[in-house]
Amino acid sequence: MHVAQIVAITASLVGVIVGLVYYLQAKSGDASYLSSSTWTISIPDESVTQTWYIDTDADVLKIVQHKEGQAALAIQEMHSGKTYEYSVWDQVESTVPADACDGIQGCDVAELQAQLDAVGTIKTDCTVEDLTDAVSLSAVEVGDTVVIGGFTVQFVAGVPTAILDGEDGSVIATINSIVDGIAGDVTFDGCAVEARRLDLEERELGFAEWASGTDWCGAGTDNCNTPCPGTGAGSLTDNMGCRRHDHGAVHSPAGVGVQLECQVDKDLVEYASDNAGWQANAAIQATFGSWGLANAWGCKNYANVQNCWWHWAGCGWRGCPGWQRRCSSGWQWETKHGPWRYDGINNRGAGTIYVDKCQTCSGDVF
Repeated sequence: MHVAQIVAITASLVGVIVGLVYYLQAKSGDASYLSSSTWTISIPDESVTQTWYIDTDADVLKIVQHKEGQAALAIQEMHSGKTYEYSVWDQVESTVPADACDGIQGCDVAELQAQLDAVGTIKTDCTVEDLTDAVSLSAVEVGDTVVIGGFTVQFVAGVPTAILDGEDGSVIATINSIVDGIAGDVTFDGCAVEARRLDLEERELGFAEWASGTDWCGAGTDNCNTPCPGTGAGSLTDNMGCRRHDHGAVHSPAGVGVQLECQVDKDLVEYASDNAGWQANAAIQATFGSWGLANAWGCKNYANVQNCWWHWAGCGWRGCPGWQRRCSSGWQWETKHGPWRYDGINNRGAGTIYVDKCQTCSGDVF
């Protein structure tokens, strides 16, 4: 799921959950009850689980969303007059398996794990927008339910358990747990938009620390003036895959790395595995291989993605349907993280995913 979709899923629920906090406070007679709280909510139709961290006294909210089958977390924060949205790799998926280096000379599982641990959390796909003043929606008791903003909140033994469609009563979201207080080590520090687009001459394939012994497999390659593969440092085949990779058409800064199209990264990994010497191949696999550093910042894939949102159906002579769920599909960029990020990706063709060369070299593979 693209990070922007978290807004479509949660925007209408924010007022409901905040309104529910105030309702529960009023029922308890304790104004401090749940003023700082942690909620886990699942949306069955989307195979989505969300953790909500709410502090009504500090006026901050953070939603961390995990979608089944995806290695990235979509995160939304609301505070300081801004809404921050970004993606991070789910660190739960960051344990390098014992067989990660099988068949790769010069690869060491402990070193792969150490570099993933060292790089930490990299926030990608960051957007920052002004925060529209949140409205705490009023709660109206209707039998054993509470209606908030067109949604019906179901209670069991005085505890909210589900948010229902106001018209047909179907379960929109399940409230799995509510904990008084912020659970875990949670920060509310937003994200920073990296607006500068790297020029081709400034692009970095990886890190200067690579001991690849090549001209093209390293940091800050100049596509127009770097010697053709085979005429400088390293062999022809050691350099060719990296030269093609440096011509990826889609690229953006992502923390310590550069995020490219998934097929571009995959082409490099496969070429190096089949053609490069052990030293260059080990360096490439350590960054762009299944368990390499690029797990942390991911890659871009152009895919047909389903978007869902809440639609206010309003009220009429037939009643008040309230909020209803709508979904549609469309082609858009998504960020893929994790060791399986190359599975099922869209190959748009070499003529599209690579830019034109400013110099032609003998033996070019694109």
